[in-house]
Amino acid sequence: MNARHETQASQIVARTKKNWLIHAPGYKQFPMIILDGPLDHDGALAFARTIWPRCTVE
Repeated sequence: MNARHETQASQIVARTKKNWLIHAPGYKQFPMIILDGPLDHDGALAFARTIWPRCTVE
């Protein structure tokens, strides 16, 4: 393995991903995918409500 490949391999980081279904007034329900963010329901709802203030998350 050469030095460049070793550097790239050491920079690989495990990422977390979570899918949530968003229900927002005026929109059809749609998925929201969060990478490296809140993984629990309360965190996802708080994150989504920064964009869609009256939405629900499931």
